[in-house]
Amino acid sequence: MQDSHQEQAENQPTPLPTDTPIASLWQRFAAWMVDAILLGLAGQALGWLFADWLFTIGPYGRLLGLLIILPYFGLLNSSVGNGQTVGKRLMKTTVSDANGRPITPLRSLARTTLLVLPFLLGGWALPAFENRVLAFLSAWILFGLGGAILYTMIFNRGAQQGFHDLLYQTYVIKVNAVAEVPLPRTKSVHWAFAGVWMLLTAIFLFFLQADNPSYIPNPSSTRIREIQQTLASDPRFFTVTVRDQTITPEKDPAYRSLVIDVWTVGQLPEDSRWEIARRIAGQALHNMKGIDEFDQIQVKLTYGYDIGIASYSSGFWYSNPVEEWQSILVEKSSTGG
Repeated sequence: MQDSHQEQAENQPTPLPTDTPIASLWQRFAAWMVDAILLGLAGQALGWLFADWLFTIGPYGRLLGLLIILPYFGLLNSSVGNGQTVGKRLMKTTVSDANGRPITPLRSLARTTLLVLPFLLGGWALPAFENRVLAFLSAWILFGLGGAILYTMIFNRGAQQGFHDLLYQTYVIKVNAVAEVPLPRTKSVHWAFAGVWMLLTAIFLFFLQADNPSYIPNPSSTRIREIQQTLASDPRFFTVTVRDQTITPEKDPAYRSLVIDVWTVGQLPEDSRWEIARRIAGQALHNMKGIDEFDQIQVKLTYGYDIGIASYSSGFWYSNPVEEWQSILVEKSSTGG
């Protein structure tokens, strides 16, 4: 009888531990929020201490932010920091390989780079991105790679691996994870969806760019591109954007405006703003063919900085009808200005 009970017990399946070693999406999000707040505070402190210098590097400050983000996540999420940033320590989670061990610093830096690239490129105002190829690549990284990471983070519920985890074979696990529990493998459907998403994004962006009016030669776009290139050659400006905009007020008739948006190098002293705006409008009046087709010229001057983890900008608008700008320039030249 005893042997029968013993044999029956041996045939019973071994109960599996119910607690998964994988950190939940909410644990990862909470850890990320803590880290983002800390980095944001560090960025604000840098802005407060070095604002004048940061104004002189403007949008290129994101490279400085990258030099802060990469060591923070890349080193702390590796064996150097036992796989834990400050946020992960608070959430009691850690980055590991498939065997539950911390990963090397080089592997962690590569993983972090892949993760932060979409964040870095999103809205980055650089003259280089006027190039069609670079504009395509930056948009694909933002929407294609960024979308693949977001999808896998949300819907890969078993392994909870983002696309950056999949490529570098990493997991985010609980610190007190049960060693005997094997880490789950990501289902192939998530790999397939991420790949198809990135491919479809590339195709969509290709046709979107091919149909973009700013890339299709016509008299209007050619004139706008020429004046934009003329203004962009001024070393006082980081970026220059020129666009043809039809504005339709609620009660008044629609009017056509040439909008010139300039990000200046360094802080703009109050007594120099109007003079810079006047010179920009003068460039458009003197160098742009067909300027009389516009009703207004709007000039926006902006100074500021963007280091990724913090940013600041201040903008000033100067808007006048084309005839009024012409009168201002004539008056200025007659007074010897």
